[in-house]
Amino acid sequence: MTHVQMTNQQLNRALAELMGYTVTDFSYGDDPDNYDYLMVVDEVGEQCGEARLSEEEAWDEVPNYSVSVSLEVEVKALDLNTAA
Repeated sequence: MTHVQMTNQQLNRALAELMGYTVTDFSYGDDPDNYDYLMVVDEVGEQCGEARLSEEEAWDEVPNYSVSVSLEVEVKALDLNTAA
């Protein structure tokens, strides 16, 4: 069995990408004075979170799946433990 170590942020990004999230560049033309930013866009095209200046920062705006998944695993483990 292969064990892959990921940070919560890496897990959140990987799950978001599987769910159809992308990072979109909302730059305005070639004028450097224009406000350029990136945002996460969900699978239906809705913007999520706040405007960010880098792709890495934009990915920080995806849902925090790692917390909700770990809570679901904890609940399931408790259910199995009490049933035993």
